[in-house]
Amino acid sequence: MQCTDAGQNTDVLFRFLVQSTKDRAIFGIDLQGHIISWNSGAEHIKGWRADEVLGQHFRMLFPEDYRRQGRPEAELREAFQTGHFQGEEPRLRKDGSLFIAEVDLWLLRNDADHPCGFVKVTQDVTARKQAEEALRQSEARLSAILASLDEGVTLHDVHGTIRFANAAAEEKLGLSANHLMGRTPFDPRWGAIREDGSPYPGEEHPHMRALRTGESVTGDVVGIQQEGGGRIWLSVNARPLRTADGRIAGAVSSFFDMSRRKQEEEERAALLARERAAHAEAKAERQKLYAIFELAPVGIAIFRGAHHVVQYANPVQCQFWERRSEEVLGRPFIELLPEELGPSIIATTCDPVFQKGESRVFTEERFQFTRRSTGERVEHYFNFTHVPMRDQDGTVEGFMAVAWDATDAVRAHQRAAVLTQQLQDRVDFEQQLIGIVSHDLRTPLNAIHLTVGAMARRDELDARTAQSVLRIQSAVHRASRLVGDLLDFTQARLGGGIPIAPRAANLHQVARQVLDQVDAANPGRTLRVQEQGDATGEWDPERLAQVVQNLVTNALKYSPESSPVQVTTRGERDWVGLSVHNQGTPIPPEKLPGIFEPLQRATSEVDSSGRSVGLGLYIVKQLVEAHGGTVDVTSTLKDGTTFNVRLPRGRPAPTGSRGQ
Repeated sequence: MQCTDAGQNTDVLFRFLVQSTKDRAIFGIDLQGHIISWNSGAEHIKGWRADEVLGQHFRMLFPEDYRRQGRPEAELREAFQTGHFQGEEPRLRKDGSLFIAEVDLWLLRNDADHPCGFVKVTQDVTARKQAEEALRQSEARLSAILASLDEGVTLHDVHGTIRFANAAAEEKLGLSANHLMGRTPFDPRWGAIREDGSPYPGEEHPHMRALRTGESVTGDVVGIQQEGGGRIWLSVNARPLRTADGRIAGAVSSFFDMSRRKQEEEERAALLARERAAHAEAKAERQKLYAIFELAPVGIAIFRGAHHVVQYANPVQCQFWERRSEEVLGRPFIELLPEELGPSIIATTCDPVFQKGESRVFTEERFQFTRRSTGERVEHYFNFTHVPMRDQDGTVEGFMAVAWDATDAVRAHQRAAVLTQQLQDRVDFEQQLIGIVSHDLRTPLNAIHLTVGAMARRDELDARTAQSVLRIQSAVHRASRLVGDLLDFTQARLGGGIPIAPRAANLHQVARQVLDQVDAANPGRTLRVQEQGDATGEWDPERLAQVVQNLVTNALKYSPESSPVQVTTRGERDWVGLSVHNQGTPIPPEKLPGIFEPLQRATSEVDSSGRSVGLGLYIVKQLVEAHGGTVDVTSTLKDGTTFNVRLPRGRPAPTGSRGQ
């Protein structure tokens, strides 16, 4: 269409533009609401042709419920009164479907400024509204998702400023959304630090790097200062947000609280450090212990596991096995043992320790085996101990063996036992011989004693013969005493003790009778007697007389003839005592402990009388102990020598060493 005069054809041009517009419905309405014009856009959007709507009331374009409510008339009134009505409302298409219309209704005036009609412009915004609703719903879903996340999420603009924070972000950062909004990474209140404690610059925060580089950042660890003064450690991921054309429009950060995990990692690292230190210390201590083991004079080995694998063996133990260290380490114990001994040794000495966790001690265990190197058959005795070793849970993981070769000691004991038995056999033979000889001598001595006694009573003996008879009688008496001592000795050593026959007796009387006899046999010697208290009790008076006689004759024998011998008998509450004192040469201190042993003499002086074989004091001790008493001796140069006997008043209880 050609126009030569634009001014004259303005109406034509306006109508052309209106008619050619397809995306908007433009139509005219008279003051009563009837449609007076209809463009192609109206036909396109609403579906009616111009001939179908011209002259019709524009209420036909409204949904039925809107028509009942009088909405068409209300819109005309508002436009008439204000000059313009605008709204977004549903409108009806020819096919009965509805669409969302953006409506503008203007009042038209003529040149006289009188209302002359209306023009209505309608745009179908259904797609836009649907998109907006979809976006709203999407935003609602996104908000719900973000609110439900355990991870904190923040959105940042292109400057790094926080524009959104979900509930988890508020909780973890300890700030409300209002306090978080507008914060930048350069805010000193963050107090951000790295894992090593150094400051975390604002420009290096993950979302700032994502904005600067356009690349995602993952797994950055940042320490943030909270409002309450505590510190929270965050693991942060960030990625840039782009527009449809690829421009960076912001960034999103997600983070989770790793304070607990970091604390656990630090604790774990500290624990590992302590464990490493403990292992190092244990290894050092083990090396020290092994160094001690290396110098130990006994065999030491450590076995691990149910197969008793050798973990350690010191040189002595390797020598026992006749192998080098490298030949035994890491091998099961049974492989190191002689084939004929291995199974029994494992079953009896190793398995019980590992299975039951109980220590075992083995003494002088005998092993016979064939030596690998020479084929020689050898015999060894070992003492060894197996002690279980446990792990931290108390489970047995092995055992330690400590062993030493007892072969020499066992053989020495065997030789000593043989020698001891031989010596004992010899002693027994000698004692039995003494007993037999003493017993056999008593009969001829009794015969000689009776014969000499009869001869002494004859009146026709001359002086010389009588003197000879007296000498023979004295010799027989001494021999009888010697034989009696030997018989008592034999009875004490072989017969289980010297027999006694306790009955009522008085120690004062027994001592006086003995001293009268000794005084008569030793003219020229002084015997002093002192009696104190009640000295009665139940003893064997003949055996007590033997005790007194042996002690007194012993005192006379080992004291100068010019010195007296003091004999004291005394009675105490439950005991009676006998003391025999002389001023002879003191007994050497080294002889005192064995003075009451058989065949011992008080001094090294030779018995000039030849009447003693060293049994007197031994028999004294045996007789006193048979009565339940005690005997001891003190001897010094200043105080002389004193033998003290203490006897209980009552009858002694029978034992294996006392007869009746």
